Amino acid sequence: MDDENSYLSGYAEGRSLDYELEGWVMRWADDRETFWKQDPENAALDIADHAAQMVIQSVDELVPAKPATEDGLGYLDWATIRLIADQSPLSQGVGERLQVELAYRLSLDNAGKADRVMDLVRLLRDMQPSEVVRRYLRRISRCYVSGFFPEVVILCRSVLDSALRDRYTTAVVEPAPDLNAAIDAAAMFGWIRPETKLIAHKIRLRGNKAIHQDPDLVKDVLGTVKNTMQCLAELCP
Repeated sequence: MDDENSYLSGYAEGRSLDYELEGWVMRWADDRETFWKQDPENAALDIADHAAQMVIQSVDELVPAKPATEDGLGYLDWATIRLIADQSPLSQGVGERLQVELAYRLSLDNAGKADRVMDLVRLLRDMQPSEVVRRYLRRISRCYVSGFFPEVVILCRSVLDSALRDRYTTAVVEPAPDLNAAIDAAAMFGWIRPETKLIAHKIRLRGNKAIHQDPDLVKDVLGTVKNTMQCLAELCP
């Protein structure tokens, strides 16, 4: 009952869900450290945590991270770190620390995620896309809500391409050689309005920037999603 009341008091006192979740993650991490260090044989927890930090830094950029020296463990090169993380008795400790880091990254910002869900609700349109297009849309939604904005821009270009391919198939028309030509032809066939053609090209160019120049170059991500939904409403009536 006390535990139940503590949950209620947290809400009643105005504490956010993120605040409560972060507190639970911190307590679990503290309990883990206390448990490990009670046993002298587990004195290598610092090495496991260092290895986990190096692993997550490396996976962030898919490039092995350079050893850090400020924690006194800089002598551990990448080959040693990978061995510790994957094949040593410390691998359990590494995995636990990775869980803590991922919990901080992926389980917070829930108020922001809820706001982004409502952003998308306001863009919903009545349309009948194919299953392939729906799969792209599901990924756009997940990426936008989670805050993976460059990926959203790239996927918007992809779903536009997929919807155009579907329309060419349905109309039994030879597909255009590239997305640029496909957009122009779609307007010529009357599948999209002239003003929508301009919007479709904007999606194409923004996707190209994210793919070929800089993934963070496009700033109006929600506007790109809105434009995409407008195009799809005409291509998938």
